[in-house]
Amino acid sequence: LKKIAYMLTLAGMAFGLAACSNDDVEYEPAAPVEGAQVYFSTNNISSINATMETTSFEVVVMRGGNTEEAVNVPIKAVVSVPEVEGEEADSTDPASLFTIPTVAKFAAGKDTVKLTVDIDRENLEDGQTYTIALTLNDLSVVTPYGNSSMTVSVVVPQPLKLLGVGLYRDDLVASIFDLGGFPEYEVEIYENLKTPGFIYLKNPY
Repeated sequence: LKKIAYMLTLAGMAFGLAACSNDDVEYEPAAPVEGAQVYFSTNNISSINATMETTSFEVVVMRGGNTEEAVNVPIKAVVSVPEVEGEEADSTDPASLFTIPTVAKFAAGKDTVKLTVDIDRENLEDGQTYTIALTLNDLSVVTPYGNSSMTVSVVVPQPLKLLGVGLYRDDLVASIFDLGGFPEYEVEIYENLKTPGFIYLKNPY
């Protein structure tokens, strides 16, 4: 059996070498990329938790090609919110809640631009998620090797009111691990002001 296995292994290796002949490979190099080669940095955030103290966030745009000349790259922005079945649509234009730069301006010799997106936090809807889609709106300056578009989710926390402290009694973990009895301990209790009667327990475990 060992000899048979050895011979089969040698035969397989010989077949693999024959199948991988260089004569069958025709390599065609990719066309060189020219110009500014602008792209969104991969270090940009994809989601932000918009607390009451959140007023803005940054988006970094870079270029990997010609940096000698100044260049302005137009930015297209689309702001949207998910539609919830059974709820009346908000008449407020979500784009009006954000101030988004329309141009990324690269100075001569610079390869990085930081754009600041301002947030009208007071008028954001509690519990809502806003999606901001950004696109480099000039095909002549982008690169196939970088991101020419990106999205950021701006998540607004639910409005919670602390009602007080209550006793939480555990009869799940205690019964599974046979801890003997059902322990009780204090947990903070919150109510969702957007949905009265909807209760949250903070970190019961």
